[in-house]
Amino acid sequence: MEQIIKEMCWRKLDELFGDNVPPKIRERLEYELEIIKLGGFFRQYYDACTFCDQVRNAGFLIAPGFGDCTGSLVAYLCEITEINPLEYGLLFECFINQGRMIEPTFQIAIEPQGHSAFCRQAMELSIELHISPELNELVNHPRKNCKIPMNNKKTLTNLGCNKIFIDSAEAAQIWSKCKIERLTDVAALWALCRPGPIRFGQEFIKNKRHPESIQYLHPLQKDVLEETYGFMIYREHIIKNISILTGLPFWEADLIRRAISSCKQADIDLAHQKFIAGCRNKNNISEDLAEKLWDDISIWSRYGFSKAHAIAFAWLQYKITYLKIHAK
Repeated sequence: MEQIIKEMCWRKLDELFGDNVPPKIRERLEYELEIIKLGGFFRQYYDACTFCDQVRNAGFLIAPGFGDCTGSLVAYLCEITEINPLEYGLLFECFINQGRMIEPTFQIAIEPQGHSAFCRQAMELSIELHISPELNELVNHPRKNCKIPMNNKKTLTNLGCNKIFIDSAEAAQIWSKCKIERLTDVAALWALCRPGPIRFGQEFIKNKRHPESIQYLHPLQKDVLEETYGFMIYREHIIKNISILTGLPFWEADLIRRAISSCKQADIDLAHQKFIAGCRNKNNISEDLAEKLWDDISIWSRYGFSKAHAIAFAWLQYKITYLKIHAK
């Protein structure tokens, strides 16, 4: 199974890039394959890949991604997902973390008609199967399997009016005031308009309109948070913030994030000490500023949403909207 998965990945890279595979993609693939081998998880990838092939061969549609597996480049190259995680800054560590080698569970969403046919098989393979009602809108579309251009302006404008994202008057107000300019805006707003983080909605809109007014506690945060106008909306953002401030690799940064979210005071205290020390040793950040950064990260750790899941959902809605507009 290991060899099969590896061959599939390198063959797909060859199809996509030929002899010009970008170094970052090559490095990411080698890293993921190493961690998958370390955990003995090639079987799970093989099962998920085979399962997706069988679903598609039976004529059923699969969502482009679902949950944290969307952050895996290997999953993309094996066609378990349709989203290149490097294009959206998604993290493999949210799916498999070498610091806590827990068997990964692939979450796969398919059209409702296919769920009953494959539910038992999914359970046998330890795949978490979900129903995606949205896929019903693509089932009979003649171009459902075609590639579509991203960031089409008309499509993005129509997405801003899509009521599927709106479940409250407050959310409706935020969507109506926010100009959708790219797919990442759709994902960010969907993640933001949930109980808790929705209270930052008006400030999000203000920052989007006036990016020059955004203030970061530390300049290093700009590279991570610029895409969401200064807000740490995603778990991936929390991990990247911890990593860039302390110098810790993503997998260790994720362990700190998990400790904060655990509500276990002993774990939180240890994570806090490691964070403060890392800020000091890596970037010479004062203890006062490090404490402010810690407090900010702690607040967002309560709300942090999966960017991988948000991007996958936004991508599917974009495709549905695009095909509705360009029906012929």
